[in-house]
Amino acid sequence: MNSKNLFLVNTPYQLMLVINMVLEVFNKEENDIIITNRIADNSKLGKRLENSGIFEKVFLINIDEEISENDVFHIFKERLIPSKFKYLREKYNRFMFANLNHSVSAIFRVLKKDNPDIQIQMFEDGYATYSEYYGDYFKIYTENSKDWKKVLRKWYHCFVDEIFLKIDTLYVLNPEVMTYNTYFNIKKMPAINCNNKDLINVYNLIFEYNESVDSYSQKIIFFEESYYADGYNCNDIEIVEKIANILGKENLFIKIHPRNPKNRFKELGYKTNTNTSIPWEVIAMNMDLSKKILLSIASVSVLTPSTMLGKQYEGVLLMNVISDKSFLKQNITCLYENVCGNYENLHVIENYSELDNIINLSNILK
Repeated sequence: MNSKNLFLVNTPYQLMLVINMVLEVFNKEENDIIITNRIADNSKLGKRLENSGIFEKVFLINIDEEISENDVFHIFKERLIPSKFKYLREKYNRFMFANLNHSVSAIFRVLKKDNPDIQIQMFEDGYATYSEYYGDYFKIYTENSKDWKKVLRKWYHCFVDEIFLKIDTLYVLNPEVMTYNTYFNIKKMPAINCNNKDLINVYNLIFEYNESVDSYSQKIIFFEESYYADGYNCNDIEIVEKIANILGKENLFIKIHPRNPKNRFKELGYKTNTNTSIPWEVIAMNMDLSKKILLSIASVSVLTPSTMLGKQYEGVLLMNVISDKSFLKQNITCLYENVCGNYENLHVIENYSELDNIINLSNILK
């Protein structure tokens, strides 16, 4: 009898990784998947996944209706008298997920009724997984302290979220940049092979990629982030204007962030994308990036085509150029510097002269 796996997915990035793992690592096993409502239009996405034949079963869950993440009474009640996800009572050998939340514990409590020896494994959720944010969380389960607050915290987590004690493996793309040691194995997952046309076609069908919508023909792509939507003044327009003065506005394309309420850069005459629903990584896998420069203040989109897809281009982060860094997540941006240190084509620059040098050496604008 084949092993049977259940995957829980909350983001398009996670789904892309899971699809690749299923096809490359678990292709001789049966695989089911849960798609939560944290992915927009998850019902339509679920239909496309069913039609792809990659998974045996596709479950759709409104995770916010099922589990109240911030309601302690609800969490304790669900721990003592499990009532959710009973339709998942099937034989599974492995349960895999990416996030640190109570919903995975609720699903685990249902699964272990029929699968007491089920393997618990995680896979990365971008660079937060590599950071001390995750490391500090896992440390709660193993710390030995006489401080009553820490003792109580450890008891609470072990009681309510015991699943995290049972993790045996964490799959990541870049184990060399992990910032913490922990009690389970760290295993490298395969990067997505962009030379595999059949695989690219699978992603294109699932995410409804259409190259005719946005051309991305300019040689320099700047990635807007969600600071505007979140109420932070990061002066990104001023930064883009400086870059346009250095490199030429005609060479610049702005990839707008889907959460920002208006297209500020289009109003200023910049060329921008119109479709914000297709994941950037799907767009990137369909493009030749070798003659392009990807720029951002601190967007992971500058890094993932290289770290996730193995693409070659020049990627530049400007987070050290700006004077006010109060809106940046320092634990993540420090990690970005470590990542860039492992890739010759990825850079964290200190001033605009360095950007000019990178462009001159790359000959991209010649």
